[in-house]
Amino acid sequence: MNRRWLAFAAPATLVGCMADGQDNAANAMYAVEQRDPAAAQQAASARRGLEQRDESGNTPFLKALASGQFIIAEILLDHGADPWAVDEFGLTAGHRLAANPWGPGTIEGDAKQRVTAKLSARGFPLPPPPQEEVLAMAASGRWPPREGAR
Repeated sequence: MNRRWLAFAAPATLVGCMADGQDNAANAMYAVEQRDPAAAQQAASARRGLEQRDESGNTPFLKALASGQFIIAEILLDHGADPWAVDEFGLTAGHRLAANPWGPGTIEGDAKQRVTAKLSARGFPLPPPPQEEVLAMAASGRWPPREGAR
């Protein structure tokens, strides 16, 4: 049964990546899904799909953070990915960072620390507000919470 589900899940993912007419190999969301830093670098350099959304409202940056791919997240952030993105549940980059156990001393853990420092330098609230508050702020136009944060 799982094999059948996986067989149908993969094409749906690929179609989702190509929905905006971009070549999969040069698309940021595809690079995150493939866990491919070189493809992420290529897509980010070309600014292809940086703000694309999946079915839950995740951008490639949020998705990379959620899956512990901090090297890819850093590449995307350095090339202009929106650090203030919010998914449909009110989860932000801050929530994704807090939920991931990577610590210093590993390649991904060191990248996580750099991403955290870059977000802090941009005024990102760490820890972030509760999800419900983020959703209310976004709905009322108060997210991001700092003037000129974008």
